[in-house]
Amino acid sequence: MADIAEKAGVSVSTVSLVLSGKAKTVALSDAVIQRVSETASRLDYSPNLLMQNMQTGESHLLTIFNCFRYIPHIEDVFGMRLMTAIFRAAGALGYDVTTVCHFSQSSEETYHSLNGGRSDGVILFAPQRDDELLARFRVSRMPAVMLYTSDPEGILSSVRDDVEEGMRLIAERLCILGHRRIAVIDEGQDNPNAPERIALLRWHAARLGMDLPQSRIVQVGYSEENTFRAVESLMAGSARPTAIFCWQNMPASLVASHCERIGFRVPADVSVIGYDGLEWPGLTHHRVASVNVDLDDVARRAVRILDDKCAGRPCALVDNKVPVQFSDGTTLSVAP
Repeated sequence: MADIAEKAGVSVSTVSLVLSGKAKTVALSDAVIQRVSETASRLDYSPNLLMQNMQTGESHLLTIFNCFRYIPHIEDVFGMRLMTAIFRAAGALGYDVTTVCHFSQSSEETYHSLNGGRSDGVILFAPQRDDELLARFRVSRMPAVMLYTSDPEGILSSVRDDVEEGMRLIAERLCILGHRRIAVIDEGQDNPNAPERIALLRWHAARLGMDLPQSRIVQVGYSEENTFRAVESLMAGSARPTAIFCWQNMPASLVASHCERIGFRVPADVSVIGYDGLEWPGLTHHRVASVNVDLDDVARRAVRILDDKCAGRPCALVDNKVPVQFSDGTTLSVAP
């Protein structure tokens, strides 16, 4: 500002008034305002946002922290769609978005980085219920919201799909179509959503008289090779399942593709059901039967909660459930 004042022939305080938008409060002339503004532009002056953040206590930034602690692959349709939805929702309320790209820090270091004032609020994506960050954010002044899991202690706000309704819709649709032998391709314990979805499916299957023993629940991780082997094992023999459920549409697309590769028609011989409603180009020509989740609705609710918390407004709900719908796609039909 001293450089601008010297070039424009005014005082530093006059420069400060013009650049802060307060020039009219002290009746500075239009000529002075224009001269200062043109000089600032010529000298490539931009306000120091870090200093402004310190003065106002606001950055208009939100941070996304992936609690899986990895960066989504470019071909991760779910990750890219969710991030895009969050970008749109944040921009609509006047926020920019930043994210964490390195995960070598301890939980304490990570928390201090997230809580250090660079952003106004934090979105925690899919934390495990024993994640150490949750204990810290429960007593933190930093606004935070969880995505796709709820706080077991009921303190942190969360936004998630209505998984209870979603799994009920799947089970009842399978029952109506005559399916009694069901199998599950399971990602395993690293995903906080998979065990919950499978447990709910087993409960509803038992309620409706469908057969889903533990022996027909196969853990494959994120391995395509393991998924293919699991399909071959499940479809061998006369007591093969008439329907296979996968915790997401991505593995469901692989399952549908491999069933047809080894000679089983989808859905005439075996139905395949996923969860999330996303299409994964190149994995199958089918539209997978699925519970559909509106990611834009998820993102809008999460950003709105953070905006309310930043502004000191009360949040009506701690556990916010996004409504879901079910679609048969082209991979679900009556049991053979």
